[in-house]
Amino acid sequence: MAHTLARLLKEVVQLLKTAFPLLVLSLETIVDQVAGKFKSSGEEDTYRHLCMLLSDALQNYVLRMNSLNDDGQLNQNTVTTLSRSGMTLSGQIKKDFDEAFSPQQTVYEYIQKLQQWRTRYERNLDSKPRIQPLDALSHYLTEFQFLKVDEIEVPGQYTEDKDSNQNFVRIQRFGPKFENCRTHGITWKRITIHGTDNSKTAFSIQLNSTRYSRREERVMQIFRTFNGALTRKKESRKRNLSFHIPAVVSFSPNLRLFQTDSSYVSLGDIYDLYCEEQGFAKEDPFLFAGEKGKMVMREYMQQTGQQPGKAEYLTLKKDIYDEVATKMVPEDVLTRYMIRTMDGPGELWRMRKQFALQLASCSFMTYTLSLTHRTPYRFLLSRTTGQMTMTELVPGLSQQLPIFATNDIVPFRLNPNMQNFLGPIFTEGILTSGILAIGRSLTEPEFDLEQQLCLFSRDEVMTWLRGRAPNSNHEASFKKFVGANIDGVVKRAELMACKIERDQAVNNPTAPVLAPVIQTVTNLISSATNPVQLTKMGEMYTPWC
Repeated sequence: MAHTLARLLKEVVQLLKTAFPLLVLSLETIVDQVAGKFKSSGEEDTYRHLCMLLSDALQNYVLRMNSLNDDGQLNQNTVTTLSRSGMTLSGQIKKDFDEAFSPQQTVYEYIQKLQQWRTRYERNLDSKPRIQPLDALSHYLTEFQFLKVDEIEVPGQYTEDKDSNQNFVRIQRFGPKFENCRTHGITWKRITIHGTDNSKTAFSIQLNSTRYSRREERVMQIFRTFNGALTRKKESRKRNLSFHIPAVVSFSPNLRLFQTDSSYVSLGDIYDLYCEEQGFAKEDPFLFAGEKGKMVMREYMQQTGQQPGKAEYLTLKKDIYDEVATKMVPEDVLTRYMIRTMDGPGELWRMRKQFALQLASCSFMTYTLSLTHRTPYRFLLSRTTGQMTMTELVPGLSQQLPIFATNDIVPFRLNPNMQNFLGPIFTEGILTSGILAIGRSLTEPEFDLEQQLCLFSRDEVMTWLRGRAPNSNHEASFKKFVGANIDGVVKRAELMACKIERDQAVNNPTAPVLAPVIQTVTNLISSATNPVQLTKMGEMYTPWC
């Protein structure tokens, strides 16, 4: 089947080249210029590898922090990864790297050295000019408006489900400047495209895309379809509820354009900025929690002669997290950042309201499709419009079966800093009703949610089967897996729509009201904000942020 698809694709490309030679030539030249001229430098690649090593070491440290008999030395997998990373370097950097990272060191020392190297590279990257002229990288893009090229639409418009492309905006020229950007372990460049209607559209050039990028684009497309239903429904339209899904345009398997401008900042970047202002590394709360936990458990072992039980261990972890929140990362980090970023009280109030509405959309997405690993770095917030989107929108799948599932204890992310910024009024008045309105709009019979999810569920099941059992025959159970995924998403959506409470109120109008209609949504929010539940999520979830 793959060979047939490749042959058909080749034939389509050949037909396009014959019918529209100038258009194809222009597109190929633009793609080659972006892919070749905007690739990351050696210093940026080294920085990315260091951050990957640091993330791997931190996960290894968290997994081993509860073992009191552990010697703390690097395991063989870490040593192998370290050796493989050193082979990608050359010259004096390789020599310094080999001297600094020897296999005979503890994980704690290894993390501290990686922090030092990471900080040094971040300073070097941040010292470069953020805004640079485009002609320093590509003369072709700079002189695009003077060249003989065919009319090309601004990327991303075909994702809007318009009936015709007659009114699409064409590319007039590329902006004369590009922007160097850096976030947690990633660097990229941002360009601006000027349209024929004098509009300006900014795109981040994402290199080294993950192998899950196609799955992520399917999730984006299904939520764009859901936006159509939210637009037609009165309850969601009057609240201005929608899923903010920026356009993503793939140029190659490892390169794509992501439509975000310079106003977007991740919640993790806000946390990193706070840590830098306070003078400690962003991983120090993890190390503090680990060392404090080891010390207390050793004292408990000396006094009682046995390991702490599950209840004692959970209490210990909660106390440590409370200490981290008290001494290192308070719950008002996001609030203070927004206060000094917004122009005044009115803008701050509008930002809080829009944040609550967008958080309702993100919470619905996370819970219904079992999106996992919702760390702060995966929430992108626009400081101009207040719209919020998430990255790596990949549904969690079970290890045994192609069924949407997640190991997360909390239904969605609503951590102390989010709670503090929203406050009780926005939480109870906007967030709760927003989740309910989205659920009701998408579960009404006329929308037919099951039919909308059919192809999406099929593709997800096929992806899982190809990756886990490519040679097995699953025709008998294929439809069952697809149907189970659809039923699971619909069930969770109806749960957030409080369908059970509404049906009970309709069927028994004279019965006494024992619980409010939004009781299910309230329970989900209570679970997401429960300190004990956040404690169970572990350190890598950064429950204090």
